[in-house]
Amino acid sequence: MRRDTPLFRLAAIAALAGLSAPITPPARAQTAAEEVNPPARVGALTRARGTVSLHAAGADTWSPAAVNDPITPGEGVWTEPGAEARIDLS
Repeated sequence: MRRDTPLFRLAAIAALAGLSAPITPPARAQTAAEEVNPPARVGALTRARGTVSLHAAGADTWSPAAVNDPITPGEGVWTEPGAEARIDLS
């Protein structure tokens, strides 16, 4: 095959493109457990004005909340009338 033919040039370009293509590992699918179990922390209380309380999942009582307290799945947040709470989600 002659090196100055269009077919040779096309074959050379295709070979170079194939060699220079990035090789990446295949993506890993999530398992069923990863899809069902949310992260331990889903957010944080970033602002509290007035009386703000938290109820942990499985707890029997409410406890006073403080700024930067983590918010986890199943946790309850309660404010007195007129109070404010801001929760930033992760």
